[in-house]
Amino acid sequence: MRLKSILYAFILLFVLVSVISITLKKLVIAPSSQEAGRSAATPTALLAMAANEVVQPQAQAASTSQPQAQATSVPTEPSPTATPLSEAASVSGVEGLRLELSQPLMFDVEAARGLAAADGSIYVASVNDAERLGMLIQAKQTTNEIVQTRAIQQNDRYRLGGMAMGAEGLWVPLAGDGADTGSTILLIDPQYLDILRSFEVADRIRAVAETDAGQVVGVNEAGDRFYAWDAQGGELRQVPNLTSTVYQDVAMVRGSLVCAGQTEDGGGFAVLDVIEPTSLTRVARHRCYARSSSGEAWITVGGFDYSEGEFLFLPEGGPRPKLLTYVLDGTTLEYYVPSATQ
Repeated sequence: MRLKSILYAFILLFVLVSVISITLKKLVIAPSSQEAGRSAATPTALLAMAANEVVQPQAQAASTSQPQAQATSVPTEPSPTATPLSEAASVSGVEGLRLELSQPLMFDVEAARGLAAADGSIYVASVNDAERLGMLIQAKQTTNEIVQTRAIQQNDRYRLGGMAMGAEGLWVPLAGDGADTGSTILLIDPQYLDILRSFEVADRIRAVAETDAGQVVGVNEAGDRFYAWDAQGGELRQVPNLTSTVYQDVAMVRGSLVCAGQTEDGGGFAVLDVIEPTSLTRVARHRCYARSSSGEAWITVGGFDYSEGEFLFLPEGGPRPKLLTYVLDGTTLEYYVPSATQ
């Protein structure tokens, strides 16, 4: 009886140990659902899971991080020489302008020395140094075809320059060369190209224009002096040009002089300068990066004028030279050409 009791106890103990052992094996060996899925996953899936485990903490950190303060710019008053540019403005052109049209003239030009546009016509000043002859050419602005020409030479002077239309006609400088250090300022009938009147000045004048007050202003060939005369040629004032720029042609725009030329410092670069016509001092500057089609000249070296919202450039002569038309780009005329009177 005692032996039977011991046997029962031993069997019971064995069953209990077996149950405990099986339970422990289930707890230790059975994989978690995540591990089970991972063990059945492909290598690509495993890489994706690993990447997900790395990215998630970063995203969580980003979502819980504090936002950083953004830098703010303090608005300042624009410089008088600044030009607001559109994002599309090209560095190969002129600050504040974009090229609208490039058209060949329907005639040849020896050397372009001046340009004017008015009443549907363009006027080109051409110079032939070999023949010592100046040529004034009128063409239709719509077709660039010649209307008429006039050879100009007075007292051995033939070097025409930058022209501009005035109230009575076209003002044209005729400069001497060699020992002749003077000039003749001509007023020419724009319809027939006849000389209406003229006056003499004691400097070689490169370009002229008429102000809103009826004065004739000019800049000399050396680029170091401005002049102002009345309509009969009486000198009103002369002012040193402190811009270190040799201007080739000028135009009146909103009561200010817009002067096209090239600086003398640092190897030279092309500019459009805005000059106040009374004090003859610069109030704005616009850099130019564009050259002629041949690449030999800045577009501001030659003829220039402004007409009906268009900035016109004739940078060089040759067979059927290109007339370049620029328009404002990302700015306004009031900002681009500051005016003391408007």
